[in-house]
Amino acid sequence: MPFAEVAAFVDHARRAGVADDTPVLGIAPVQDTDMLVALRIELSPGGKLPDEVRVSRSDLLALLDIADAIEANDGDAREQQTALRDLRQRLTQAAIAR
Repeated sequence: MPFAEVAAFVDHARRAGVADDTPVLGIAPVQDTDMLVALRIELSPGGKLPDEVRVSRSDLLALLDIADAIEANDGDAREQQTALRDLRQRLTQAAIAR
């Protein structure tokens, strides 16, 4: 995992209001439990979040573009990995914003 991805993960977690003592879980594939493929933080929002959130038109169009590209590439999403990661961060921020 490149350092830039770890730094982006930490930045994203801080923007989400994660406390310094929040546990970070390392995610490994079933095939090789010694391999680290992702980091995860369990969020416990303080208070109820709204049932609906607004998504910008640009994020919605980005999602559709990514889906089209993946479909055109027979389901292979590797070329869209960066765009997916960026969109996921924006959508996650929208989902947890108060």
